[in-house]
Amino acid sequence: MDAECRHGIHPIVHRRRCACGPGARHGRRLRRGPQQAHELGLKVIPWTINAPADIERLIGWGVDEIISDYPDRVRTVMQARAMQLPPPVAIR
Repeated sequence: MDAECRHGIHPIVHRRRCACGPGARHGRRLRRGPQQAHELGLKVIPWTINAPADIERLIGWGVDEIISDYPDRVRTVMQARAMQLPPPVAIR
């Protein structure tokens, strides 16, 4: 999939819709995606972001939320950035 569609914006934000696109590993090509989504009034919520480096990068890009198989990793990155943490959830 190309990083940009024929309209000059990333496919995930084309026509004010959310859609699947390349994952966090595709690096700098997607850096503008969250900004473009926000300009269209969309939230950016990537999922299955498990590597701490990817979590760090996506938070830096301004995503709204992160879904991970390892929420403790997301909390660790957020804490290191002095971000407000959501309440912890007990695991049964």
